[in-house]
Amino acid sequence: MILHIFNKQEKFSVYYIKFLKDSGFDMNKHVVFHYGKSSGKLLKEHKKVLFSSFVSPIKHIKLYRMMKRADKIIIHSLASPVLLLMLMFNMKVTEKFYWVIWGKDLYFTQCMNMKNPLFKLYEMIRKKALKNIEHIITNVEADFNLAVEWYKMDAELILAKGMSYPYNSDVDEKGKIVFKEHLNTVLLGNSASVSNHHLEALDILKANDNKKMTITCPLSYGGSEKYVEKVIKKGKELFGDRFIPVKNFMPLEDYNKMINNLDIAFFYHDRQEAFSNTLTLLGSGKKIYIRPCSTLWDYFQSKGIKVHNSEVEDKEFFVSDDYSILLENKNKVTQIRDPKLSKECWEEVFE
Repeated sequence: MILHIFNKQEKFSVYYIKFLKDSGFDMNKHVVFHYGKSSGKLLKEHKKVLFSSFVSPIKHIKLYRMMKRADKIIIHSLASPVLLLMLMFNMKVTEKFYWVIWGKDLYFTQCMNMKNPLFKLYEMIRKKALKNIEHIITNVEADFNLAVEWYKMDAELILAKGMSYPYNSDVDEKGKIVFKEHLNTVLLGNSASVSNHHLEALDILKANDNKKMTITCPLSYGGSEKYVEKVIKKGKELFGDRFIPVKNFMPLEDYNKMINNLDIAFFYHDRQEAFSNTLTLLGSGKKIYIRPCSTLWDYFQSKGIKVHNSEVEDKEFFVSDDYSILLENKNKVTQIRDPKLSKECWEEVFE
């Protein structure tokens, strides 16, 4: 039996289970323990699912029994404090654990206020628990290196040949890129998480403002209401009605429609985040700005994919990259997201 432990995000789990089915894996061998509340979507894709809150004692007793029976345990983002405690005291089965790094589960200390004593305690538990994980799955080798350095892990790297979740942010990569010489519409960030550094990003966008720019800013998840209101207030002060906050979660189809109407994506994360979103944007022929301190910068450089530095003022901010560059970016993203490559990675894990 292969046990999958998922964080709250069904937008990953539903498409992942569909991918496994489409790839011909024997689904009778796969069981899912899922945090959060069921929307019913995953249950339609796969019947062997148990939903739980982060702290449910009865459900975690069931999880413990499932872990004992499992041949392999795939942890899709590591967030639950109870799960961390179970990992910390499960020394006898460490070879079973495979951690798929999502982002925040690695960069916890960079995302949270570590003056909070609860977060300090949580990080102490994390340091002990992570040492018991013997396998790490990631697309970004630099994230694996950081995990080993920060948490003194002695783990095997399983570098995903394709995307770990190839269906997650699907895009019609067979469609033509609509080339615009002059650009005006900007996507700012991917969520309400403070690691987007919206306030600093807005200052840089203001320095590049051509008075025609409109900014769409997704703020539907990942941050506090207080922070969201602070971002909206500053966005409106600097850009007025040209700043468009998106506070409601968008279905994938609607999100992709929004993407098609944008010209530039401006990300100011100081860590690996919005990886799948960025690939979707590149696959749609968009001009991308990210920070060099993000591990994604080196990743895209290694793949020969052109992205721009979001930390500096750019005199050609509203000028498109050459069509040949956009097309090359798109073609390389299509290769990265090939489900056949993803299947090879998961075959290696499951064997």
